[in-house]
Amino acid sequence: MDGTFEMSVKERDRQWMIEADVWAPKRQRRKRPFQLHERRSCIGELVQIDGSPHAWLEGRRPRCTLIAFIDDATGRLQYARFESAETSCRSGLGRRRIEDRR
Repeated sequence: MDGTFEMSVKERDRQWMIEADVWAPKRQRRKRPFQLHERRSCIGELVQIDGSPHAWLEGRRPRCTLIAFIDDATGRLQYARFESAETSCRSGLGRRRIEDRR
């Protein structure tokens, strides 16, 4: 079989799925809805914590996790630090650092 035949079979199957409402073209797919929430009115009332493991330092150092604390009222970064892993101990360190600044 050559590549042209395989593409036409795939395209035919795709068209059948579109007609049967089993598959939608990318431009017609609905974006996943997400629920927005109202931002908190007071700074520090809710601080969101996120840990993102990644090769942040592009191979110059081992992979690490960026732990970030973001205030919900302002969207401002309160604390960020590279750690070897996201643990409750490391998150607690960030929490204490934020509390010490108040």
